[in-house]
Amino acid sequence: LPEDIGNLSSLEILSLQQNRLGGLIPTSIGSMISLREFKAFFNNFNGTLPHELGNLRNLASLSLYNNQLEGAIPTEFGLLTNMVFFRLENNELNGTVPRELGNLSKISKQIQIKCVLC
Repeated sequence: LPEDIGNLSSLEILSLQQNRLGGLIPTSIGSMISLREFKAFFNNFNGTLPHELGNLRNLASLSLYNNQLEGAIPTEFGLLTNMVFFRLENNELNGTVPRELGNLSKISKQIQIKCVLC
């Protein structure tokens, strides 16, 4: 994905699932302040989860499962207090699950995290 994608600050739904997209998730996505849904599951994204995603205060659904993402879950994800659907399983995540995820009190449908070394 190009870094310029962050310029789409009025975009509400970014749906990229089930493609063969790869590379890093650009940090500029954190500038997409109107984003409510980010779906990029079943792709080949790698690298770490950008902590800038924590800026997306309107985000209600984050689906990044079945990629090759690695590293820890950013503590900034605890700022996503409008989140109701959250899936990160089947990546190469490690570390501990941040206690800040306890702030996601609106999650009622599903939260799935499967870490290699959590």
